[in-house]
Amino acid sequence: MESLKEDYVFVITGAKGFNKAGCAPRLKEMTRIAAKFEPTNMGCMMYGNLSSGLPIKSLIENIRDADLIQVVFDTKEEAVSVLRELKEADLGISVVISCLNEDAKDIVKEAGVAEYPHTANITIGFMGKKELAASDDVRLITTMCGHHMISARIVDHLVKMVKSKRTTPIQAAVLVSKQCTCGAFNTRRAAKIFNELAKK
Repeated sequence: MESLKEDYVFVITGAKGFNKAGCAPRLKEMTRIAAKFEPTNMGCMMYGNLSSGLPIKSLIENIRDADLIQVVFDTKEEAVSVLRELKEADLGISVVISCLNEDAKDIVKEAGVAEYPHTANITIGFMGKKELAASDDVRLITTMCGHHMISARIVDHLVKMVKSKRTTPIQAAVLVSKQCTCGAFNTRRAAKIFNELAKK
């Protein structure tokens, strides 16, 4: 839970039937704003993410109306600054922030958006045959990709590689981050987790 205090995922997209048609220029501007704050990762399912080598300029140039942009920061301060600037730009596009509930409350208040977030989704945990799921430690990394594009087996393998000093935690994090094409994967957080798992 503690590592989630270093994970702030912004999802930026137009709303179908409301402002999606013709929204690409505004999405591009919002992505430019977010990029100024040096995110740990960012991307779009259609084009890839920074960890896969996609230049920010290429990402921005290729954004279309239908795209959903994901941008990840690892401090609450960065999240507040980005949201404040996006609010000031007033481009009329939806921004969703995925983070701990208490942090979300602080972020929207400090950024001057609202007293409280207008919507909150809360996870109720895992149910079903838990014995078939990856270990809790491995899921710390695999669940950073909302589309579940990261294999538990590759994470297990990379933990062993880090433990035996055949790779570094950041190299392992970048490798798995490339599999999360949308850009929601927090490379810096993953490197810290790989480092901790290798010590076990």
